[in-house]
Parts: sequence; C-alpha cells; structure tokens
Amino acid sequence: MNFFEYPQNIISILIICFFILGGIIICFAVKGKKASGSEEKNNFTNISKLEASFIKSGKLRENRCVMYISVFLDNFLSLYSEEKTEEVFSEIKKLLLESFSPLKNALISSHGKYTYVAYVKLNPEEAASMVDDFNALLTKCLTDNGALNIVDVRIGSFFAFGSDVSFDESINRAKQACILAKNKKLLYAVWDISSGKNLEKKIEIENNIESEIDNNRFFLVYQPV
Repeated sequence: MNFFEYPQNIISILIICFFILGGIIICFAVKGKKASGSEEKNNFTNISKLEASFIKSGKLRENRCVMYISVFLDNFLSLYSEEKTEEVFSEIKKLLLESFSPLKNALISSHGKYTYVAYVKLNPEEAASMVDDFNALLTKCLTDNGALNIVDVRIGSFFAFGSDVSFDESINRAKQACILAKNKKLLYAVWDISSGKNLEKKIEIENNIESEIDNNRFFLVYQPV
C-alpha cells in the first residue's frame, strides 16, 4: 500500500509541517524580542568604538573629553543582600546609559565590572553640566533605594583639546582624576598637570612603601621609657 495514495495523509503531513514551521517562527520571534530588550538594557558601546571616535574627533579638532566612572558598592553590599545590590547597580547603569547617550553627544562603554569609560564631545562647562544632570538623577535613585551616602560614584575627566595624547593615556589620566575625586570626597574632578603629577608621586610613594613591607624592611622596635 502506497502511503501517498491517500489524500488525507498528505493533508495531515502538510498540517503538521505548518504547525512545526509556525512554532519555529514564533520561537525565533520571542528570542529576537528578548535579545532586543537585552540590548536596550545593556546598550553600552564597545571600547574600540570610543577609541575610533576619539581619534576621528582629534583629526577634526573637535572638543574631546574622556571620563572614567567608578561605582563603589562595598558598603551597600555589607548592609544589604547581593540581590538588592545588583538591583541598585542595574538602576545606576540605566542612569549612565541615559546620561551619556549619543543624543547628548556622548558614548559610554564598560571598562570592568564596576567601572566605565565615557567619551563626550563637549567643552569643560558642557561636560560639567552633563555630570550635574546625572548627579541629580543619581541622588534621587540612591535616596529611593536607601543608598544615599552608602553607594559612592566618582567621575574623573580628562580634556584632550588639541593634544596628540593617545586614547589609553587619556583613560589613564581620567582615572587619575577619578582617584582624586575619591580622595577629596567629590563626585567629579578634572585632570590637570599639577594634580596628575602629585597623584603619580603619591602612588609611587605608596607602591614603594608596600614593596618595603613585602621585603620585611619595616619592623617595630620597642624602647621602654
């Protein structure tokens, strides 16, 4: 008996194929939607794109500012659960994406688990205004989550202007300014030659002390009086 001699068999096969094909299409559609939603939530630019934009803007003699942003969550994590900490961190990331978006002449990329690099084509006054807007959103977010004065966010910036400094060096200087902001308990600090040299000297001294301790060249002496 030939299976295909009966029309109902052919129709059944076609119906089954139709449902299978429909299921596959629906599955891909759902996955595409989830991927799209994930991109919207995690739309941080690749660091190489920031570097390409930095180099291109340098050739065009445009305003160039590199920002280094650090989020410190240790104190919050010591008081709340890891899940709650991740919730707050997710909200902070959304604010970073909103504040340093292409619509505002900026790009932002992750540069570690809790650190970010932003590149903005703004002058110092405009960049400071952008940081102020971000700070207003951040303050409300931290207040709503009971994290004000517990979660620290520090931003350091370096303005390249017309100099030929490399992108990596710009990040390094912005990072130094970020450390300076933390040391001075400020949200935002700008790198300059003086502060950069002082910070480099301080870091060098700290590294030398740590090296001497590791080599047992520091020791306690007890002298009763």
